[in-house]
Amino acid sequence: EELIELVAVQEGSLGGGAVAVPAEREDLEPTDGLFLCCAEEAGGDGGDEGLRWPLPPGLESAEATLSFSLDGRFALGLKFEGVDDEEVIVFDATEQGISWKGPLATGDADEGAQPKAAELEPGAEHVVGIAVFLHADLEVRWDGECVLGPLPLGGRRIASLSWQCLGGELRLRSLKATVAQPRALVAPPAREAVLAA
Repeated sequence: EELIELVAVQEGSLGGGAVAVPAEREDLEPTDGLFLCCAEEAGGDGGDEGLRWPLPPGLESAEATLSFSLDGRFALGLKFEGVDDEEVIVFDATEQGISWKGPLATGDADEGAQPKAAELEPGAEHVVGIAVFLHADLEVRWDGECVLGPLPLGGRRIASLSWQCLGGELRLRSLKATVAQPRALVAPPAREAVLAA
């Protein structure tokens, strides 16, 4: 296998097959090297802003560099192939906590929703990472600290990931992933025929 790096956001610009949410959103130009996302205003009908990124098989890791406003509340969503439910990890600056729910995190949705204390410093840049070990276990990290996992994937493949602003403002500077792809088999050079004199 060979590792390939994919990029969805670089200095605030979308690429790599990532799509903005909601689909009709038009203000996609980066601001100061950041992809800005805001929550839907009360009474609005546009939906919370964010992005969704379909991924090829073989995800090894993904990493987002981001910052957020004082009242920032945002979610990382993991969608698995062939599964309707989405794994959702919510980061809440006001509550200074991280919570998650979904079939992978826990069999009890109420238990999974209990927040875990974390230092979510508004205005500062943070790094959120996910790692898949041997295609079997998943771990979610906040500034290098494990906040979820390792959890068994049970053979499920991550088909896409998403970021969505639920409150305040979310600012994405970069989003990248590493996938393991089978090495292309190269046929050996054909032997030159040796002709008898």
